[in-house]
Amino acid sequence: MRPFPTSRMISHVTFRKALGGIVMALAFCALPAIAGPKVDCNKGQKIGAVVNGAGATILVVVTGICTENVVITRDDVTITTDGINPTTIQALDPSQPTILLDGAHRITIDGLTGVGFHIGGGTSGISASRGSTLDLSNCTVSGNSQNAVIASYGSTVSIDNCTVGPNTGNGVVAANTASLVITNSTVSGNTGQGILASRSSHIRVGQDREGTTTVKPITVSGNGGSGIVITESSSGNVVGGIVETSGSENIFVGRGSSGQIGLGSNNLTGGVTIQSGSSHGIHVEGGNATIVFSTITLNAVNGIIVNNGGSARIGILNNPAYGPTTVSNNGQVGVHAGTGGHAFIGGTTIIGNGTAAGEVFGGFGISVALAASVDLAGNNVISNNRETGIFVTRNGTALVGDPSFGLTTTNTISGNGSVGPNNGGVQAFLGGIITLQNATISNNTGAAVQAFDASAIELKGSTAVSVPGAGTTPGAFVQRSSTLILRDTASIVSATSDGIQASDLTSIRIRDANTVQGNGPTGVGIQCFNSLPMAASAVALNGNTANVTGTSGSNVGCNIFP
Repeated sequence: MRPFPTSRMISHVTFRKALGGIVMALAFCALPAIAGPKVDCNKGQKIGAVVNGAGATILVVVTGICTENVVITRDDVTITTDGINPTTIQALDPSQPTILLDGAHRITIDGLTGVGFHIGGGTSGISASRGSTLDLSNCTVSGNSQNAVIASYGSTVSIDNCTVGPNTGNGVVAANTASLVITNSTVSGNTGQGILASRSSHIRVGQDREGTTTVKPITVSGNGGSGIVITESSSGNVVGGIVETSGSENIFVGRGSSGQIGLGSNNLTGGVTIQSGSSHGIHVEGGNATIVFSTITLNAVNGIIVNNGGSARIGILNNPAYGPTTVSNNGQVGVHAGTGGHAFIGGTTIIGNGTAAGEVFGGFGISVALAASVDLAGNNVISNNRETGIFVTRNGTALVGDPSFGLTTTNTISGNGSVGPNNGGVQAFLGGIITLQNATISNNTGAAVQAFDASAIELKGSTAVSVPGAGTTPGAFVQRSSTLILRDTASIVSATSDGIQASDLTSIRIRDANTVQGNGPTGVGIQCFNSLPMAASAVALNGNTANVTGTSGSNVGCNIFP
């Protein structure tokens, strides 16, 4: 019969078990967790000779200048440097990728420090295909003829602390249902696109694969095509960093794709600076984008263009809430919506656009054309643009002050039109329609409100229209079969001329005894005039004109229908 254990016996057994566990743990730790040889390319050794060998995992420490095309077909391979000396992997056959991953999972290529690896000379520096997964870090990928790094056919690639470029062709690519994450890196000097997602792929720029809520910004600059392209039913998030000096648009989102600019996963926000491109800052064509907390400036053409059925939320989070955004000093228009495009704008400053000399059509804060529309929720400032603040033409529509978002609806339109040829705060032309609620329109060059050629403008809520204190400027100018409506407490006041000037089959409706004042030396509230060869103004004025006043009278030359 075994004796009942004493406390001393228990302590001794416990000690022996603990000691045995420690010994086993030490023995386990003493075994190499990753087995594999060192490769010294300067001695003629080859990476490809060892990366597909036997063993649960393989670690290859590479030194020297390696001239070969490396193909990896197995899982769990790590390729590193010695952490001290930079290493080059140069393609032996330039018609093939320098490094090809073919269905290989959990592959790591890490230069360990700085530019530990330089990879180049192939069609691609690294090509990950057929569901491969790769973590790439501490490297330079340059001198390749098609793509620096490409993930394709269901592969996933993560890039950190690398320089991509210059290369002939694209920088980094995700294609054919692939995913690509890039952080803390520079993509520059590539002749094609800087970063490209196509054919149902996804890119994440500036946030790591795990979705941690820390911005890890990258710089995309000086690429011959667009800086970042998201196309053909793909998606992408871009947070933090700079996209600049691209040969085409700095950022393109199109063809059924979705882009989140300034927004990452797990509610991470980080504004992007998008500047000095040779074309548009951001182009959304047939896709959709959210653009928040960002600055779009100094681009040669438009700051943001939304067309061909595309849609964009600019300065409005998906919550919704405002994500303040600035669109400034671009060569032509700040924000342009055309050909069925739709832009929802809030919390955005659109200022100083129209810097390109000699442009015939451009320089507007916002322009809308060809059955496109813009919806300005509120908290927008449209100021000091070369031409009209908001210009709507060819069956375009603009709603300024939309309460349906549940956000502040005030908008300010001021100081626009100083260069022209189009001027004023808002202008509707050739069937354009503008509705303004709770807006302030002031100190613009030219009549603050203008409608021409079968267009319509409605002022509602507390909208207040005024003109500069110097010069001779009417508050509104309406001609050629157009319509102007005032309702609620909306007002038009000119200190230097008539409140409203109208002619040529135009209709004016004052619904709610709205204030209209013409306080110029000979001003009237509403001046209806004729244009040759018409012998009369042919302007219909109806509604409550009790608060239509002027230095020389309430109205002149109008056909009044109470």
